[in-house]
This record gives sequence, C-alpha cells and structure tokens, in this order.
Amino acid sequence: IRVPEKITNDQILHYLISNCFEERDAYDSKYLYIYSDKNPYSNLGNLKVVLRCNLFILKSNLEISNLRLAYTGAHAFSGARLNDESNITIDNCVIENIGGSYLYDNGIDNIKYGNGIEFYGCNVNNVEIKNNIIRNIYDVGFTIQGPEGSASNVLVHDNVFVSNSQDSEIWEDEGCGGVNNYQFYNNYSINQGYGWGYYARPDQYAAAHILFWEYKINTTDISFNNNVVYNPR
Repeated sequence: IRVPEKITNDQILHYLISNCFEERDAYDSKYLYIYSDKNPYSNLGNLKVVLRCNLFILKSNLEISNLRLAYTGAHAFSGARLNDESNITIDNCVIENIGGSYLYDNGIDNIKYGNGIEFYGCNVNNVEIKNNIIRNIYDVGFTIQGPEGSASNVLVHDNVFVSNSQDSEIWEDEGCGGVNNYQFYNNYSINQGYGWGYYARPDQYAAAHILFWEYKINTTDISFNNNVVYNPR
C-alpha cells in the first residue's frame, strides 16, 4: 500500500524493530507493514485499508434513510463547521467500522479520531437520529462538539449502539451557545468499550457510555431516559 511519506529502508527497519511487537501492530511509510506471526490473510482474514475522509457531509433539510456507511478513517456523517445545520433526519441506517486516523489538522500528531455522526462547531437545530445501527466506531456514535456553535431540539432515539468507545458525547467551549432540548432515549447500548477502537486508542480512560468531555455553558436542557445498557466496560 503506497503512501506519500519518504523514508529510508534503514529507518523503516529501525522503527519496525523498535515499535512493532504485537499482533496487528502496524506502520506505514512507502508501504504498509503489519506485524503477524503468520501470513496476515490466514491469521486475520480479509484486510481493508481505508482513507481518512468523511463519507457524508450533512446539510440542512435532509432526510437520510436506508444507507450503509462503513470503512473510513474519519467520520461517517459530518456536519460542517460554522454552518447552520437544521431539519435533518437520519433513519434506519447502518454505520460501522469508522475512525482511527490521526488528527493532524491542528498540528497534533498523537490524537486519533473518528465518529459515527458528528456535528462540529455548527448551529444545529431540529435533528432526529432514529432506528439506526451504529457499531464499531473508534470514538463516539453520536456527538455535538466544537469551539463554537449551538444546538437545539436534537432527538436521538431507538438506535442500537454496539462496541463503540462512547455512545453519546457533548463538549463545547466558552464561545458556544449551549445545548437546549437534547434528548437521548429508548436506545440500546451493547458492549460499549469492547470494540476495536478501545484497544487501538492511547486514551482508554475516555471510554464511556455517555461522555461530557468539556462543558462551560450554563444554559442546558439535556436528558437521558429509558436507555438499555448491556455489558459496558
């Protein structure tokens, strides 16, 4: 698998000897190297190498249903920063095997990321997420986050979350307008924290069914009701 980084063979050998000790440890330079004690195909089955790209950019006035979004190193559904994102429904979709890329955009080279459905730094209004299967997400199944923006009337209900590091996350900085009427209800959470994303992440302490990473706004109306959580970490 060819990637653009330039590196000498001696540097590659030194890195492999120094850092790849266990099954599935990997390193990419001109090629992708995977540690395996036998032929990787016979040991791991089919291998998929994915790009770091968002699969679906959300805009206002969308009804999305009956899609399967899978295999990216970034996000499945992503709300664009600084946009107004209103009147969006995501219904009866399968979202799986998402995330795990490094977040290089902000000059940070040791943080991985990737969410199922994310609204980052935008104004979110009248959003409904229902009847979906969201599984094997590196980070979180559904999240509202960012250094700016606001959210109101967001309903997340009757979904099945399986083997994600987190199921719901909210974090907002001081410049945000707050979250009002966020309801997370009638969802099933199964094996939270036991997916591949947990074992691949450097910050395993962040695994949680419900996560508030950072929150500085006083005006909130957030509820979690009638959710079933089975076998969480």
